[in-house]
Amino acid sequence: MGFERTKVLQLVGHLGCGGDTTAIMNAIHGFKDDSIDVDFLTHSGCDVSFVETLRNEGHRVVVLDGDFRKLKFKYSIAVENAIRSLDTNYDVFHAHTSLQSGLALKAAKKLGIPKRICHSHVGAIQRRTSFAQRAVLESPLRKECVQNSSLLVACSRAAGDFLFKDNPYRLLYNGVDVSASDSVSNKDCKSFRNEIGCPSDAILIGQVARFSSMKNQLFTLDLARNLKNSDKYFFVFVGEGSSFNKIQEKAAEYGLLNTSFIGRRDDMACIMKSLDCLLLPSLPGEGFPMTILEGVSAGTRCLISENVTEEVLMLGPALVTRLPLDGKRWTEQIHTLHHKDKAQIVLGQNAMIDNGLDLGTFSEKWERMYR
Repeated sequence: MGFERTKVLQLVGHLGCGGDTTAIMNAIHGFKDDSIDVDFLTHSGCDVSFVETLRNEGHRVVVLDGDFRKLKFKYSIAVENAIRSLDTNYDVFHAHTSLQSGLALKAAKKLGIPKRICHSHVGAIQRRTSFAQRAVLESPLRKECVQNSSLLVACSRAAGDFLFKDNPYRLLYNGVDVSASDSVSNKDCKSFRNEIGCPSDAILIGQVARFSSMKNQLFTLDLARNLKNSDKYFFVFVGEGSSFNKIQEKAAEYGLLNTSFIGRRDDMACIMKSLDCLLLPSLPGEGFPMTILEGVSAGTRCLISENVTEEVLMLGPALVTRLPLDGKRWTEQIHTLHHKDKAQIVLGQNAMIDNGLDLGTFSEKWERMYR
């Protein structure tokens, strides 16, 4: 007699487009228990090719059309109808859509899904809202999150305190495959540097993030501008998003020859191993950035703003430095950089494992959460 299967429905705002998707897929791919079936519910604006990949892997995916933020409290009805369309008795409904999660969880509760998880991934609202909007909507939506969940989970204290306030929640730090860069050769790294036009002896500095005001690529660009007369440093921007063209145009306006924009990439392990330094000068809103974990796993030195949760400092001062958004302070740190070596990669991987941020530990915690 076989084990009963556990059926899980994930709700992701824009599937394939952010750190929440990366966290979910890392967990799923690390499951040792093959009796967990996972389906997805997402919004329009998701990555269509990623959705097709999931469907080809056997996952069912429902895409809700339209901007459901405008539906406000009618959102619950839309989610209820979508769940009904899947015609499955789900054991777990796992919501990753911040303040909207409560209304979705209300639908899941109404339909009798026993385990309803509200998972916070951000430390602040990441889109502009007026004071009136926040006053009218935030408090009621938080109450919906708490009242309709059987478990509250956050990827960091900042994320948990933002969404759940004084209500108790479970901390569940993100995790990655710490060995992802092991298969990347020095030849691969050299080839990547050649592709982006980085001199072989230059310190390669990168920002890997969605292009948005919160990720603050303009700050990184100003650092590149201040160092443009030095051939010792080269900057690469990885990602896409609403501000991509604006930042690229600024680089051209500044006449920067020490920068490269390469859009979205699938060879992240190679990129992280090729980088000597990773920058994340974020404005408020970060949860527990996956990109930092990927960088440290490849032994990459990380400079982060004070708006990034301080918990990443557990990885050690040799790998992560947290700074105020003061260009002079960041430039001083850049001048201390050197090319990474094997010892630094080992240091990074050990720091990840010692702090339980490796894929095995991460996935095991998700499996236990679903059981």
